[in-house]
Amino acid sequence: MADENKCNMDCDNCSLEECPEVEEQVITLTDCETNESRDFVVIDDFEYKDKSYYVLVPLVEQEADDEYEEFTIAEVIEDENGESSILTMAEDDPMIDEIYDYYDSIYEAAFEDVDDEDSEK
Repeated sequence: MADENKCNMDCDNCSLEECPEVEEQVITLTDCETNESRDFVVIDDFEYKDKSYYVLVPLVEQEADDEYEEFTIAEVIEDENGESSILTMAEDDPMIDEIYDYYDSIYEAAFEDVDDEDSEK
């Protein structure tokens, strides 16, 4: 008999609300202009046009509930040594709308798939 509270490594068919195998990835971003630091939780990641991105929510908001009113998409950049760094996009970046629109489309598609699976049961 399988333990219903253990990870079966089948993420697509998982019924657990929180994965016991995955710890939250918390990162601290520092504003270059104000030198102010803020903690974020990586809630998702995706690839777009051969670049990697993280979807970040402020740690305080993430602890409050799962409805994220504010999220940030940041590019993950690897240097020649394989070290990763996070680069947030400027509001006037010409690609910002395109990247956010792309993420919105994959986010909506993921929930459509879940809704379709629920209606089949």
